Amino acid sequence: MTGDKEKVLDNVGNVFEQFIEVPDRVVIKSIMQQHGCDCACMSGSGPSVFGIFSDDKKAEACLLALKQEFPASFLCDFTSRGTEVLSCV
Repeated sequence: MTGDKEKVLDNVGNVFEQFIEVPDRVVIKSIMQQHGCDCACMSGSGPSVFGIFSDDKKAEACLLALKQEFPASFLCDFTSRGTEVLSCV
């Protein structure tokens, strides 16, 4: 990430997390946090959860951990037009 990384990280949040229960959201966020994500958040009104990592190795290790319990996990990267899937393992 380049540019206003800290500003982005400071503003990541989702008020829907207070009202909508997405199965395993807390577990997924916990795994991401254990692997050193800069932030983890539910996307929109669910059902996906994303994490932002500054360290590629930590992101890859997190993907492997998530895949054990959540096979539909992906490693993506930012592009000029959104995101791109890098690994499905």
